[in-house]
Amino acid sequence: MTADRSAAAQAMASLVSSLARVQDRVQRSADEARHAAAEVIRRISTELARRRQHLVMAQEALRQCQAARRGSCSAEHARVRRAEDAVRRAEAALRSAEVTQGDMNARLAARTAHVTRQVSQGRQFLNARLRELGDYMAAGIGGGAPARSGPGAPSGAAASGGARLQHPAGLPAGFAMVPLFMIDHSASTVTGPQDFKKGYSPQDLAWAFQAFKDVVLPGLASGATADTFLQRDQAAGFQGTHSYSMTHSQFLGTGDAIRLSRLPSGKLHIDNGQHRIWVARQYGFTHVPAWIP
Repeated sequence: MTADRSAAAQAMASLVSSLARVQDRVQRSADEARHAAAEVIRRISTELARRRQHLVMAQEALRQCQAARRGSCSAEHARVRRAEDAVRRAEAALRSAEVTQGDMNARLAARTAHVTRQVSQGRQFLNARLRELGDYMAAGIGGGAPARSGPGAPSGAAASGGARLQHPAGLPAGFAMVPLFMIDHSASTVTGPQDFKKGYSPQDLAWAFQAFKDVVLPGLASGATADTFLQRDQAAGFQGTHSYSMTHSQFLGTGDAIRLSRLPSGKLHIDNGQHRIWVARQYGFTHVPAWIP
């Protein structure tokens, strides 16, 4: 039964991650379409500027011809007419492209908003089920090991799940992989994407969580150092929020790490890292690396 519940939790967490990937793909597709439309506008604008310059040159040639009284200046007149026609066509093309761009942007915004709402509802539902399942498993219902009682029994956080902290090889002293169900987030001030104003987005932090799980943790177990991750970034062309070195320092740095403290209830209070814990809950990550005194 315990294995079945663990498999169910993993399946739901996988679905949450899949929802996040769907949202990211839709957002990237919309951004690419906007970029393509903007590039079309840029090219038409560049061509319009070139044609207007030709018109100015044609008008100047006509003026000089007329000033010199060199006959009818029919060639110059024809050149001006052609230049004016070329400008009018470019201006019409630009207006049409701008209307198309505006309509496309409105449609993309509506589509992205719809997908975001659907994904958000799906994540909320799945995360609620995950939390219920986590609390169920933490309580030891239906096959879980009951907590010992009497003299010598663990108390506080240890009694309510301290043993569930994971200590993978290579993780620095004082750090553990902490199950989200052990963390009390009721007092968190982070309630949505609008609360991310520090130069990174929820998607950036979701990338970092995945990089920590897939690259940093296995690297630490193999003896990797900060320099190792920096070298990998340089080889892959990674930098900033999407880099292994920043992920390493962000999660395991003295000042940047997620920091938790024990509550009398046995839960863990968030002293630092509310944004990352919110992202972990939204994107289906079941554990976070954290420093616990």
